[in-house]
Amino acid sequence: MNLPQLAVHRPISTLMASIIIALLGWVALTELSVDLMPDLEFPTVTVTTLYPGAGPQEVETLITRPLEQVLSSVSGFEQMSSRSIEGSSVIRVQFQWGADLDVAVDEMRQSIDKVRQQFPDDVDLPYLRRYDANDSPVLYLGLNSQLPATQVTRLAETTIIPQLERLEGVARVSMRGNVRREIHVDIDRDKLEALGLGVNQVVTALQEGNVSKPAGDFEEGHLHRLIRSRSEFQRLDEIRSLVIQRRGATVVRISDVAEVVDSHERITQRTRTNGQAGIMVYVFKQAGANTIDVSDSVHEAVAELNEELRNSELVIRLDKSDYIRHSIDNLKTSALFGMALAMAILVIFLKSFRSTIVIGISMPLSVLGAFVLIYFKGYTLNMVSFGGLALGIGMLVDNSIVVLESIFRKREEGLDSKTAAVEGTNEVAGAITASTITTLIVFLPLVFTHGMTGILLHQLAFVVCGSMVCSLFVSLTLTPALAAYWLKNDSDAEQQRQASASGTISRIRRLIELPATVLHRGSEFVFRSIERTYSWFLVRCLRAYPVTACVLLVIVTASLGLIPRIGTDFLPKTDDGRLGITGEMAPGIQLDTLDRQAAKLESAIVEHIPEVETNSLFIGDKADEGEDWNQARAILQLVPRDQRTETAEEIRSRFMKQLPPISGMTVSARVYGGLPISRMFASNGNDNIAIFVRGHDRATADQLADAVIAEMNEIPGLVNVEKQMDKDRPELMTVIDRQKASHMGVTVQTITETLETTFRGREATVFRVDGDEYNVLVRLDEKNRSRQADLDRISVATEDGGLVSLGNLVSFQLDSTPLAIDRVDRQRVVIISASSEGRDLGAVIGDLKVALAGLAIPDGFRVDISGDWEEQQESFILLVQGFLLAVVLMYMVMAAQFESLTDPLLILFTIPVAAVGVILVLVFWDTTLNVQSFIGLIVLAGVVVNNAIVLVDYAKKLRVRYPEHSPLEITRLASVRRFRPIVMTTLTTVLGMLPVALGIGEGGELQAPVARVVIGGLLSGSVITLVLIPLVLRLTLPEGERLVATNPTEQATPVPARTPQVVNV
Repeated sequence: MNLPQLAVHRPISTLMASIIIALLGWVALTELSVDLMPDLEFPTVTVTTLYPGAGPQEVETLITRPLEQVLSSVSGFEQMSSRSIEGSSVIRVQFQWGADLDVAVDEMRQSIDKVRQQFPDDVDLPYLRRYDANDSPVLYLGLNSQLPATQVTRLAETTIIPQLERLEGVARVSMRGNVRREIHVDIDRDKLEALGLGVNQVVTALQEGNVSKPAGDFEEGHLHRLIRSRSEFQRLDEIRSLVIQRRGATVVRISDVAEVVDSHERITQRTRTNGQAGIMVYVFKQAGANTIDVSDSVHEAVAELNEELRNSELVIRLDKSDYIRHSIDNLKTSALFGMALAMAILVIFLKSFRSTIVIGISMPLSVLGAFVLIYFKGYTLNMVSFGGLALGIGMLVDNSIVVLESIFRKREEGLDSKTAAVEGTNEVAGAITASTITTLIVFLPLVFTHGMTGILLHQLAFVVCGSMVCSLFVSLTLTPALAAYWLKNDSDAEQQRQASASGTISRIRRLIELPATVLHRGSEFVFRSIERTYSWFLVRCLRAYPVTACVLLVIVTASLGLIPRIGTDFLPKTDDGRLGITGEMAPGIQLDTLDRQAAKLESAIVEHIPEVETNSLFIGDKADEGEDWNQARAILQLVPRDQRTETAEEIRSRFMKQLPPISGMTVSARVYGGLPISRMFASNGNDNIAIFVRGHDRATADQLADAVIAEMNEIPGLVNVEKQMDKDRPELMTVIDRQKASHMGVTVQTITETLETTFRGREATVFRVDGDEYNVLVRLDEKNRSRQADLDRISVATEDGGLVSLGNLVSFQLDSTPLAIDRVDRQRVVIISASSEGRDLGAVIGDLKVALAGLAIPDGFRVDISGDWEEQQESFILLVQGFLLAVVLMYMVMAAQFESLTDPLLILFTIPVAAVGVILVLVFWDTTLNVQSFIGLIVLAGVVVNNAIVLVDYAKKLRVRYPEHSPLEITRLASVRRFRPIVMTTLTTVLGMLPVALGIGEGGELQAPVARVVIGGLLSGSVITLVLIPLVLRLTLPEGERLVATNPTEQATPVPARTPQVVNV
């Protein structure tokens, strides 16, 4: 007993199985995590090493280069980049896709251990961190308060952050703009020197006077007591009264030479949100957590916290889940609209609501079944997985349409409902199975695709394949069962109408059904007219087949001529309404000066960008992020896309044109994309182009980079052309006279430590209160460290207890140092970043290559193009290989299905003619050829051949059934009979995808290219297939055969007329 027979003879079991799938699908849908994109795990590990106080060149020589040498030997290594800045080295190691990162991290630790002993003593232990796509805040909270900054920071640390971190799905919470309490010991140099003391003696006294250590234990009776020496500072007065030195009866205390101040850490950054100063709190979610659930939990927690906070308020400034909600809702709306349009087509064609429901039920049931598969696969509901369902809505009814049409044809031949359901389904089961397998087989080569393209493809392929398999299962089980027991024959329906033809109720019923009747009769008249026209047109095309072949060839050739007008990109640009505006001043600028100029930038944003919903301004940066101290960055969240008339790119361009000059500040603006893309040069927002100028000599590299920038500025479509870290930071170099220092009994270490203590300050000890620790910082008071002349007057203690001025031992020279030193693959580089805007990436890169080819490049230097262009080329190569392999696999599947080596070749003719519609769509719908549209090509290859499969399969069966007819007449008859199902399946697929293809709403840009390519290719492929396949059959027929009839009513031998597709209910 085959599957359709089992389903028809056990209808209750079939119905219960379908309900089970629907229930499980609903439960799975409610349990699925929701996110914007699939979980991305880039094979990248970052090694960060801190070397406080060291300059970029020292960091490069002592830390970065030794680490690069040993890390490059780790198995699976592919590419390496590094950045050496003041006080730290950051090395980013990228491995081959598929590499085991656990093994790689272990090897990296072992390699680091080999060189760690060579590092200077002050270097911290390197720490490794894997790349995490979730390492970006999902919510930005603003903490506003009238309290002092230190108290607000403590409030956040002790109350707000712990409560937020307890929420389910929250990985961690961090802050920006926080100011921690710090105890300052500000030394008066004159008093210190008058007493004959050095700065280091104050530090030593603080360290020795603040001790808490266990002193052992002893037994007393039956008790075992621990002895602990607790001599920590309890009050600031204890620090003030601490003895530094005793000279007979004279006691020198801290208060005699310094002022102890309860202050705060050095402020190197400020934060404002919508013009209001405060602290920014970042919330990070756990990997795999539901972003929307995390957002909802944080919203509830914020409401509860605001009820507890008296003098402060916590406000949600930016919530990334809003974009996810809008994007997913937009996809839901597109899917529902697509489903509604497909159902409308079914109603028009089938002329029966019951038949429409029988076929239409395959859509929601297949989608719910796909949700079950997504859940057990561990995927999230995101723009890719859910987008795959939205794209496949229209295709899910194709199999059921073919099955139901076959069932009705069997009924017209006189079979009863059950027999017709079984035999009709069995007759087309092979064809729809083959067409489904050809659709699925195109995704098999994509298993070998890696990288970000592979991540996008794997989930999309899995979801589409899962829903198509569910659709096939429904068409072979539930569709015949419902057709056997629920749908009525024409005669039964007519008898029922005649039995109720009298009476008021019947007249009301006829009145209600009148519009539907008119619609059905009108549509039937139109369809029959179209079919007669098609039959007439087909006959003449087959008679004049040389002319027809030439016309088709001209159409295909002409469309190929439009290929140069098709642009190329890596991925579609998404508009999540975020802009980044950066104002940069000279390195070493004072924070107050930067703040004043940032206020002007802030005012310009308010004036020229009225679409701003939230403006988060970050002035300066953390104390250990020295390369960003001279920058003010504004992150703008615009109102939703449907509430503004311009895209984010248009707003960015308009702002840069209207922005007035700001003295001393260079301003750039960028559009932030919603897609998490890992780049080796990820420092400048959403820039998608990078130029690497390779070469060791920095001066020559800078000159070459300037020449490259000059050429790039002349290329249309390139914006934000910048040389990263192109400015030097001013510094004061100390040159120690070692001979003098040795003669005076002063070591080099003593000199450097004295300099550090007097100016930057030295953390001598900690002050503990209420379980918290605060640094005790020792340094000269402000009046003694504000000028360069103060350096010479600093006293250093000698070995015999005397003092000597630092000016006698050290000379000072003005110098400059680079903010950062970048390296790629163990070679110095100057990185030039830029963005493409208004033109496709391929055209911009083409012009850029021409411009770079005309540059004179010195020996030992090289200029490389990187960024999205490099990723695009790699992805396109993989996708082309996958596409060709998919076509070969499709041929093999169809050859096995038809037991013929020639029939599959006839069917594959539909693929090149589908290219006509694809090219026209890409050119005239302003769509680039990118990874998403390439995915559409692969999907199209599996879909466009389905109509040809059904047509060829049906023609072969007619040849067997009516051997007395000429093959040409059989071909014509098969084409006419399959015309309506082909048009119906094409329209349901096209209209099902149409809402997605329009790309309306937030997030619609991502899946729109896939749908557009499939729609264009399917329309042209289906239309031309209705002529091409009969034509190819005509050309392959033996000589001497002729067309017997010239229209569908002229037949040499009686052949059953075209059977109705459905019956009326």
